[in-house]
Amino acid sequence: MQVDGAGDIVAAGSTYSTGFDSQTNTGYSDVMVMKFSSAGTHQWTVLRGGSSYEYAYSLKAERAGLFVVHVPTHLLEKH
Repeated sequence: MQVDGAGDIVAAGSTYSTGFDSQTNTGYSDVMVMKFSSAGTHQWTVLRGGSSYEYAYSLKAERAGLFVVHVPTHLLEKH
């Protein structure tokens, strides 16, 4: 979990859920990134992944509104 200069919160991890926050899981586990306002209001959720096990290794707040999620490259599939 990271907080940017504007106080917005982003959390990254993985999920096995399907239909999570209106998103579709495409494999066993997908990378999940969620953003909340400084007041704690949910703003968005993104799931990304292939047909195998994907997870977020680390997360870094760069500046207001920009976050970097590290996903190990051996987990990414060519599309």
